[in-house]
Amino acid sequence: MNLKLRSKLILIFLVVKVIPIILLMALALTQIRSLGNILRGIAVSDSSNALNDSAIENIERMTTDTALMVADFLYKRDDDILFLARLEPSDELYRIFAENRLSRLTRKGEWALTPDGMSWAPVNPYVYDGEGGKSSNEENNRHNAFHYRPGKPGFF
Repeated sequence: MNLKLRSKLILIFLVVKVIPIILLMALALTQIRSLGNILRGIAVSDSSNALNDSAIENIERMTTDTALMVADFLYKRDDDILFLARLEPSDELYRIFAENRLSRLTRKGEWALTPDGMSWAPVNPYVYDGEGGKSSNEENNRHNAFHYRPGKPGFF
């Protein structure tokens, strides 16, 4: 090759400096992609485990709360039976007792099987008409910070 000194220096510069930098950059990009995929997998796995743990904890809490409420109800009925056993049998005493044991009732409504046969749906569902729901604090109303939730129908 019959190259001038300047061309030889440029060629040496390219071989010694630029080509290794390009190779290092390509290697770094592949390693960054590989690390990104590994971290994505770890993040998905960790978030999935966290969501599963949270769901398990919530289900356990709800079942424990339900069991405690049922047990409390049954203990109260035991107390009622023991109290009634000590009374002299009388229509008037039983009426007074029953009148003092009032609590909230839930009206279940009518339900029908959905056309796909996979779930139940109310026959006459309650539709909220959007009335009400204003906060007594005007600042909440201005910033849409107050979200009204109507009571469930059927409670009285």
